[in-house]
Amino acid sequence: MKKMIALFLVIVTLMGIGITALADSRVTWNNHAYQVCIDRGTWAQANAKCKKAGGHLVTITSAAEQKFIFKQIKKHKGETFWLGLKKSGDNWVWVTGEDVTYTNWAVYQPDGEYDANRGAIYTTTEDWGMKPGKWDDCHESWDIVCYICEWDKIPVESITLNKTKATIKKGKTLKLWVKTIKPSNAADMSVKWKTSNKKVATVDQNGKVKAVGKGTCTITCMAKDGSKVTAKVKITVK
Repeated sequence: MKKMIALFLVIVTLMGIGITALADSRVTWNNHAYQVCIDRGTWAQANAKCKKAGGHLVTITSAAEQKFIFKQIKKHKGETFWLGLKKSGDNWVWVTGEDVTYTNWAVYQPDGEYDANRGAIYTTTEDWGMKPGKWDDCHESWDIVCYICEWDKIPVESITLNKTKATIKKGKTLKLWVKTIKPSNAADMSVKWKTSNKKVATVDQNGKVKAVGKGTCTITCMAKDGSKVTAKVKITVK
């Protein structure tokens, strides 16, 4: 009984966590990155989470991309996923502004039932004609749908520096550098540097730290690609 209660608490806890805990690993295809998120909510909520992460709800613009996306979601049987597809007047448009030149609607879809105005992709078979991988039109307010994020340029996921902390004497310098950036095929691997306290230590855009005054500060290395990924070094000046 205690095990059942513990399991229930774990499940409830996970249900309240966002994109990182209930998401598949990020994958890349054709110089784009994708992430399947098992996180139910409305279309607007899903779209906002993708935007906050630097991407957008997925757009599927070819049969090859459709095949790739379905391969990522088919293991999540019973789930439905928002696409970045919405109705504008009488037309369907992608959130990125791309032309809708490819579609994979289920039979008799889109039908506009319940004032449906957003696109979704299924992993289930339904008696009204839906088959796994096909698209359906859903109302934007439905909160039983998960989502897929896409990044048009592969973003940085992590930065590792040569140090995590260092102690230097006033007036001395220290060189910091990037050991690794992952993934190795990130579109923009450039970084910028900043200090939390110029009165303790300064840093130039080559990672050269100069100790100015006694105390502690943090040197931050940030990816320039908009992913907001950082690595930090604690500097102590004596």
